Amino acid sequence: MSLLKALQKGLTCLEVPWQPVSGPKEVTRFVNEIVLGEESDLDQNGEACDHYGEAHSHLARRCLDSLCQDDPALLDEAYETAFMSLELRSRLWDAVLEQYRQS
Repeated sequence: MSLLKALQKGLTCLEVPWQPVSGPKEVTRFVNEIVLGEESDLDQNGEACDHYGEAHSHLARRCLDSLCQDDPALLDEAYETAFMSLELRSRLWDAVLEQYRQS
């Protein structure tokens, strides 16, 4: 989350008064959409919540239980997919950081 906030600070305008940034609008929108999702998610009751603390992990575990229903093959597939997702997410943020450093 700290990397995301640093990117938001560097690639978008957080100043008052607000002014448009000179960089690509797609990047600004992309970063702000991620911030929105991370800072203002909805819980199982449709209530606003954030991803800080235990709330997120409980929701993820309930989702996993619901989808895999103790099936070892499905659990293995879910874990493999999770690891692949983390690797791809890491590559994405490495590329975003590289673009930021070049601009």
